[in-house]
Amino acid sequence: MSERKQVTFDYAIRSAPAILFNFLTTPEGLTQWFADHVDSTEDEYKFFWDGTVEEAKMLEFIEDHLVKYKLEDCEEGEFLEFRIEKSEISNDTILIVTEFL
Repeated sequence: MSERKQVTFDYAIRSAPAILFNFLTTPEGLTQWFADHVDSTEDEYKFFWDGTVEEAKMLEFIEDHLVKYKLEDCEEGEFLEFRIEKSEISNDTILIVTEFL
């Protein structure tokens, strides 16, 4: 079995950080762009894709800046993280996604 590697992707997003953060932390927002459907209770999430379910727990939450999830089937130390930053040069909102592939 090959070892999974941490990868990071950066996306310039035309959105205010607070609006983008809503898309990263609410079932309604995540359903619009990330999964077919999302259910949550407290810090427990269920992501539905093409008939499969992936359970996750929210590990970290910093309002309008960062959310980190631990997916149920991930190895120790692996996570899915969404970080929001503002570019100092262009003032664009940058979404930084870190995951393991």
